[in-house]
Amino acid sequence: MVDWVPRNGVWPDGIMFVFDGGVLPSGQFDQIRLQSDEIASIKYFTLNEIAPRARPSMARRLHACVEALAVGRPLYLNFGRGAKGSVL
Repeated sequence: MVDWVPRNGVWPDGIMFVFDGGVLPSGQFDQIRLQSDEIASIKYFTLNEIAPRARPSMARRLHACVEALAVGRPLYLNFGRGAKGSVL
């Protein structure tokens, strides 16, 4: 999925790419070892659980990622919204 992100303060507009990393096999979650000086903890959320915790543009982007998986093709978004001719 490719998403155009508008300028934000001192940061210019940009392009955000989201890649499908696949599915973590059962039992492998417990084998993850965090770098304590970089990451304090991790938690997995369902799409419905993450939406109220994320910025609206990120929630839209995550929903679009699920849509891209369903259609089997990357999508092009405009700040988390489908753009005209959005299927790449």
